[in-house]
Amino acid sequence: MAAIEEAGYHVEGTLADLRCPEAAFSDEAERPREREVASAAATALARMLAIRASEKRSSGPRLPGGRSRAGTVADRLRALAGRG
Repeated sequence: MAAIEEAGYHVEGTLADLRCPEAAFSDEAERPREREVASAAATALARMLAIRASEKRSSGPRLPGGRSRAGTVADRLRALAGRG
């Protein structure tokens, strides 16, 4: 934690928020199922893409009516898939 603080990284909340509670640890060797890992990864990736798209919309060039030139992530994915 000290290294993060000393390096000057931007952290939302407090560094104490990054600490795992003791209840998160166990002596049991329980491993998550592959489906759980994949679901968590997909959820995290979707959230990152939504944040990035929101940032692009708020800072990118605008068309009349306030629409972004970049379009939505869904529009771009449809175009890449040949359905646009």
